[in-house]
Amino acid sequence: MIAELLDADVPDSVAANADRLELPVVVLERAIRFVDVTEEVHSAIVADQYEEVVFSRHVHEVFTGLGMRRAEVTEIVEAAAELIDSAVVLEDLTRQVLAFAGRVTPAKDLLRDWERRSRLTPTGRETSTSGPEGWLTAPVGAHRQEWGRLVVPHPGDLGERARMPLERAAQALALHRMIEQNWTELEMRAQNGLVDDLRLGRIPDEAEATARAHALGLQPGLTYAPLTICVVESVSADQVMAQGRLTRALDSVRHSVRGVGRTALTALRPTGQMDLILSLPASRNTDVMTEVCTGRIQLVVATP
Repeated sequence: MIAELLDADVPDSVAANADRLELPVVVLERAIRFVDVTEEVHSAIVADQYEEVVFSRHVHEVFTGLGMRRAEVTEIVEAAAELIDSAVVLEDLTRQVLAFAGRVTPAKDLLRDWERRSRLTPTGRETSTSGPEGWLTAPVGAHRQEWGRLVVPHPGDLGERARMPLERAAQALALHRMIEQNWTELEMRAQNGLVDDLRLGRIPDEAEATARAHALGLQPGLTYAPLTICVVESVSADQVMAQGRLTRALDSVRHSVRGVGRTALTALRPTGQMDLILSLPASRNTDVMTEVCTGRIQLVVATP
């Protein structure tokens, strides 16, 4: 409501009633043309609508381009983070982080104690804000076939500016998985990337390395042991069969690690080499290493 009160005071009852009715009141101290007010309001509304249209078109173009060139998962997450201008995390149903883009937030802060914090934030059937930290989340995957979710831990007051890119990113990730049809490969790529970053010294900060490793499912341990397993094939070996043996060997390694109650990051090399980082209790490192390296692994690797 707009009232022109020239040379008069605003009665206290007006403010009280406006508060009660939650009605904004504007008091003008000089006469103005009503058409000027409507023009300003109309211009502001049109400008906001135009800006939203431009932003929506830009989001559409970005994710259409990513889909056309079959971008990797990390590229999709990074695109969403850039559009939202905030950190974005992709996790699976077990709360393991598969990809993230921190923007200005260091990984050690973004992923600190991730599994516990994630479990405090319920998963909704649609994009929503929930949990003690006010996370904005969007499910990833077809209805009743969700396999993960995207999280914006610090959405602030972004509103639709965060919701729209997040939902488009979720659609792009769902489509990516339909094309790839291999969830294990996606998880392995995430672990491969971290192991390579550690091996090549690309993560100088121990806190960041620890946060990323724990977010990928590596349980905290008193010690972390590197381990390399090589599957040796003859030069004339059939490549299809050799790849099958290598895949079974990797599955067996991961099963053996879980069988002794431990966790590990694994990286598979084209040469048949498997690099592992094992989380171990300091009191029985040798026993765990022996259990992991014997039994089922030898049987699988030796099977023609």
